Amino acid sequence: SFQEESTTPFAIIDEVSPNSPAHEAGLKKGDVLLRFGSVHSRNHRDFSAIAELIPLAASQDKSISVSVRRKTVELGGVVEVIKTEKLELRPRTWSGRGLLGCHIQPYSE
Repeated sequence: SFQEESTTPFAIIDEVSPNSPAHEAGLKKGDVLLRFGSVHSRNHRDFSAIAELIPLAASQDKSISVSVRRKTVELGGVVEVIKTEKLELRPRTWSGRGLLGCHIQPYSE
C-alpha cells in the first residue's frame, strides 16, 4: 500500500555538505529517508533507482519531493518528537562533489 511504502525507512542521511543543494533543501544529518521522488522502500533496488533519478532531475532542472523522518528535541530537551518532513530537493552542479551534496547510507530499524 502507498501508506506502507511511504512510511518505511530505507536510508539515512549521514552527511550534508554546507551550501549544497541538500543543505539548501533543508536536509539534515540523521534524517531518515522514507521517500525520494517515486523511490521508496520497496523499489529502490539498492539505491540504483535514486542514482538514476538524480541526473535526470538535474538535466531537466526539476526538484524532487523527499519525505524524511526527523527526531527533534523540544521543550529544552525534555521531549523527543519524531516528525515527518516533506522537502523539495533540486539536484544541480554546485562547488562540491555530485549533484546533491549529501551522503546516504542504507537504513534498517
